[in-house]
Parts: sequence; C-alpha cells; structure tokens
Amino acid sequence: MKAVVTLRAVPLALLLASSFTLAQTTSTGKTVGEVDWNAIGPGSPIPEHMPAAQQSDDPLEAGFARQWIERVENPPWPDNLWRNLALAIASQRRTPGDQWASLMEKELREILRNKVHTGRNSRVFCNSLGCLCYVERDEQFAKDPIVYMELVGNSSPKFGLQRSDLDATVHPRRPGIPWELTILKRPASDKQGSLDTRKSLSP
Repeated sequence: MKAVVTLRAVPLALLLASSFTLAQTTSTGKTVGEVDWNAIGPGSPIPEHMPAAQQSDDPLEAGFARQWIERVENPPWPDNLWRNLALAIASQRRTPGDQWASLMEKELREILRNKVHTGRNSRVFCNSLGCLCYVERDEQFAKDPIVYMELVGNSSPKFGLQRSDLDATVHPRRPGIPWELTILKRPASDKQGSLDTRKSLSP
C-alpha cells in the first residue's frame, strides 16, 4: 500500500496560474528558510514549527509553503493538475475584502472543529483561486478524507461547489503522522472573486 493515497475528482485541464513570488524577508520567510526541505518527501507532514495564522492574507503565514507541496504532492510532472493548483494557491496572497474566501475559510475551520475529532495542527488558507485545508489526525489509520467527504456531502451546495472542484490527499497510517490535505478550486459560479478560475481551464 502506498504511503500516500490521493483521491482524484473529475480530471481538470488546469494551467498553472501566473503568480508572484512571495517575499521571504519577514519572520515567516525566515522560518521557511530554516526548514530542511530535502528531508521532506511523500507522506511528510507540514513541519510543526511552520506558522499557522488564522485569517491571514498570506499563505506562508497560514502555514503553506510551496516547498512542502512540491515534495508531497506527487507525481511532479507538469500535468498533475491538482498539484499545480495547490502551488498556485500557495503562491498568491488573498485580496482584502474577498468575501467568498473568508466565508469558505470559516466553513472549513468549522468542519475541522466539529467533524475531525482527532484533528491537530490544522491550517486553512483561501484566496481567489481556491483553498488549501490541512489537518493531522491522531489515529493509527486515517481511512477517509473527512473534510473532502463533508464538503461533497453537505457544504458544497451552499458555496456552489461540485465534486470536480475538490481533491484530497491522505497520508493514512503510522509510522509518521496521518494527515489529510483538501484542495478546493473556486467555482465559476462565484462572481465576487478577482479571478474566475475557469478562465484558466482548457475544454
């Protein structure tokens, strides 16, 4: 059995959105620079000393570094569409006043609090491209991606999400720390965002 199990939704033809490189001269950037990224591979959790700020407009402050995604979201070839989306989300700040992103982040945190009973070290970040939601689970075997299943079952209609807008990666068992990462693509039905993500999709 593979160390990492990835659940794929309907395939998307996502082109990696243009993004800027986040400045790493802040204290957050220094933390990122201190991580031994060569020791990170498939199944590795987010380093514990990475930040986990709530309601931050900066993905690094929220705890998501491109270096981690590049190493745990495999395979690395260019047409790994969900990996590309995760990297794009982690490379772009949230626009102040983005109501959809703020509400979706709140919803994800409520799911983590109310549904992931063994959860710890959670991190959530949403912007104009979508959301990243990470949580570690204090279990011997993390069978199903709880956040993904909850979104598919209950929360999707409220936020205009479809199953094809969601993906989840699960590191299911010890040794190591079981964790899950949910990647959410912002739906085209949302008209408040500064970027309609489907504009970067090919048919």
